[in-house]
Amino acid sequence: MKSFFENFPTEEPYAFRKQLEEIHAPDRRNPERPTLPGEFEITDRWKIRLPENAGKFLRDAAEDLKDYFHSSMGVDLEIHSGAPRKYEIELAAGAPGLSVKRSFIFHAEAEGIRIHGFDERGTAMGCYYLEDLLNLRENPSLKPIAGIKKEPLLSPRIIHSGYGKTLFTPRYLRRIAHYGFDSIALYTNLEGKLDFPSLFRDTAEAGLDIYFYSKYPNDLHPSDPEAGAYYQSTYGELFKRYPSARGIILVGESINFPSRDPNVMPRRSNHFLRPSSAGWPCRDYPELLTVIRDSIRAVSPDAEIVFWTYNWGWAPEEERIKLIENLPEGITLNVNFALHDNVKVGETLESALDYTLGCTGPSAVFRSEAAAAARRNIRLYSMTNTAGKTWDFGVTPHIPAYFQWMNRIRAILEAQRKWGLSGLLESHSYGWQPSVASELAKWMFWSNAPAEESIMNAIALRDSSKEAAELLAAAWRKCSDGVEGYPTPIEDQYGPSRVGPAYPLLFSPDMIRTHYIKFRSYPRIDQDIVFHWFRPVENPYGGECAPWRVPVEITYLAGRIRLWEEGMELLQQVLELIPDHKKRNLLREFALVSFIRNTLRTTRNVKRWWLLNSRLVIEADIARAEELLSEMRTLVAEETRNVEETLPLVRFDSRLGFECSMGYAGDEWHLNWKLDLLRQLVDKDIPEYEAMLERKRTEGRSGS
Repeated sequence: MKSFFENFPTEEPYAFRKQLEEIHAPDRRNPERPTLPGEFEITDRWKIRLPENAGKFLRDAAEDLKDYFHSSMGVDLEIHSGAPRKYEIELAAGAPGLSVKRSFIFHAEAEGIRIHGFDERGTAMGCYYLEDLLNLRENPSLKPIAGIKKEPLLSPRIIHSGYGKTLFTPRYLRRIAHYGFDSIALYTNLEGKLDFPSLFRDTAEAGLDIYFYSKYPNDLHPSDPEAGAYYQSTYGELFKRYPSARGIILVGESINFPSRDPNVMPRRSNHFLRPSSAGWPCRDYPELLTVIRDSIRAVSPDAEIVFWTYNWGWAPEEERIKLIENLPEGITLNVNFALHDNVKVGETLESALDYTLGCTGPSAVFRSEAAAAARRNIRLYSMTNTAGKTWDFGVTPHIPAYFQWMNRIRAILEAQRKWGLSGLLESHSYGWQPSVASELAKWMFWSNAPAEESIMNAIALRDSSKEAAELLAAAWRKCSDGVEGYPTPIEDQYGPSRVGPAYPLLFSPDMIRTHYIKFRSYPRIDQDIVFHWFRPVENPYGGECAPWRVPVEITYLAGRIRLWEEGMELLQQVLELIPDHKKRNLLREFALVSFIRNTLRTTRNVKRWWLLNSRLVIEADIARAEELLSEMRTLVAEETRNVEETLPLVRFDSRLGFECSMGYAGDEWHLNWKLDLLRQLVDKDIPEYEAMLERKRTEGRSGS
């Protein structure tokens, strides 16, 4: 695909941030989709009417709607607070008949539209709903809608930043609100590095809440005499400084404490045969949660304490459920939605050990913990990644497998009905960037949602054309099939899947003067979280050993690659059938699909390389060793072409190769670094090893 993208303009690094701040896409109006019989059109003679007592937030919402009509639909509307008139969009809060925050009633007819919210945030959501309807229609025209009630089915809906690690700008926050999220996550250890007071102000003005994500060290056991004062000085003082914070998220790996549970190792111990408190459902977690809860509630009585069981899904169910049964009152439980199941893939077993779209969920761990929460009437949240991304592909803005996302959305709504699931964490450190995936979640996570097929078809039509919509949906289907049923192995998620085609191939024989590359950190990233010397990770709680598992994965990945390639072929056909003003967005989607295909190629090649390396280091037969080296040369040439085909993609789209916690980890610099390492393999490492084999052969001949 190199030739396809190499002549397109190059984006500078971080150019995507400007795109994230574009709240209303310009010129959405499509002359090929005019007003139809039975519809009415919103024209320049219409106005937006506010009540005279409208607050600043509602006035800002009216200005936002005015900007939408001007920028996206080419319609100029005035805002007034006078007497009612025909042809106006009436905005109001405090509507009777509503009881849910952010809910609204939407009524539309030829002589006017009424958007009445439970609160001003609800009215704003009604304005965004109107925008969504018109965006789908590609025209400022609607069929009459008689008083539909729209309530959020899930709240909170929390995301991290996709702009940069915990970086939020006022316009990006407004973009987040337009997509239906209602909260952001804020790491506690960034206080002093970021302007928290300004961020709280900007977030409130966008109609969003803040949940802290605890990074406090928790150095005292909750039963220690000084514990109350200690935790008041951290958690309590935090909420005293920021009383508008909605709550705090507590996860084992970030709140490790000196547990006295005999199943875990003592804090700062060198004894590694037992887990730390970060990775075990310790029997004294309820004590820790009690002291944290009391410290916070003393200054912020309504703050939510969200306890997340992420780190011990592998532990025995009996231990996990016992912890939930002993949680103190007033704690919200957060459970991963799709982790820890063992899945049959071809002729092997794979384990879903970290965030993956391969399994839609709910997993057995979620079902057991959700049922335990339901028995105690504990408020239940889940980590679902429905902002559009998982660790299956770390340095991409989202995963365009939209039918698979819809499968997960459907499963989440079923979990709400069955276990009372009520809130979501929808992204982790990779944050959120706009996509069809998060659009689908917005449509479906509100009452009176459209039918799944109808909203998928409507978005496909909007993003392509009448002639190409079915082809675009078919491309989405291919990409969805390309991830369905395959939970990416953990060594891939911390390796080639995390950084894409920039992931290196390293020579297992330790050649003097070059072997140290394997023992250095992956270069030029902000967080050292990449295992760049590939080794399969064995899971004693499920799955199979690498000698059986990896060859099956290599074969299976070939089929995954072909599905993504078929998606690419369909997208190329779509590009030929759509108007020019839609091609830029589809080209970016095409580049993304191509990048994912290339990531899968690298992942497969890394596994093939590991097998060859593993055989080479113990191969004593000279002829067989030379055959292995020849295969390795061929594989290096194949991977070199793959990297070269990826370079134009990352130049074209600045989103590719970036992930918030690492920064640019799979960009042009890292791809060129990879190419240098590949050249070293064929110019130095492999020839030197071949020379060693030849010396051994010569010794054998002379000895005979």
